[in-house]
Amino acid sequence: MIPTTMQRLLKRPKSLTDLAHDSIRQLIVGGELPMGAQLSEASLAAQLGISKTPVREALLRLRADGLIDIQPQRGTFVFSLTARQVEEICAFREVVEVAAVRLAMEAQRAELVKSLQANVKDMALARKARNFKGIRQLDEAYTGELRQHAGMSGHVAA
Repeated sequence: MIPTTMQRLLKRPKSLTDLAHDSIRQLIVGGELPMGAQLSEASLAAQLGISKTPVREALLRLRADGLIDIQPQRGTFVFSLTARQVEEICAFREVVEVAAVRLAMEAQRAELVKSLQANVKDMALARKARNFKGIRQLDEAYTGELRQHAGMSGHVAA
C-alpha cells in the first residue's frame, strides 16, 4: 500500500474534458474566439483532435463559467457584453486603477511613469495596427505594472 503522503505527490492526468475546457477557455480569453462567435462542437473537436463528447461536456462547463451561451435551436456562442456591462466594468476598473496609481506614485513615481509611458506608446502602435491581441496583452501588462509599483502581489484574471 502507498503511504498517504506519497499519494498526495502523484498528480492525476487531466481528462479530455478538462483539456478541452482549458483549451477553449484560452481561445476565448485570448480573443482568438471573439465575443458572439458561433461555436461548432465538430469543428472544436477536430481542432483539438478529440471526439465531440468531451467538447460538449467542456462547453457545458464553460456555460456555467459564463463564457459561452447555449441557445436551443440556434447554437452555441461565445459570450458577449452589452454596452451597459462594458460601462460597469470600466467604472470598476477606474476605481481600482486610480487607487493603484495613487499607491504606486507614492512608492515609485519615476519608475512607474517611465514604464507606463512605454506601455502607452506600445498600445498606440498596437491600436494603429489593429493588433487586438497585443492590446489585450499590453493592458494586462499595464495593470501588472500598477500592481508591481504599488507593492501589490498576486494576479488578477482578465
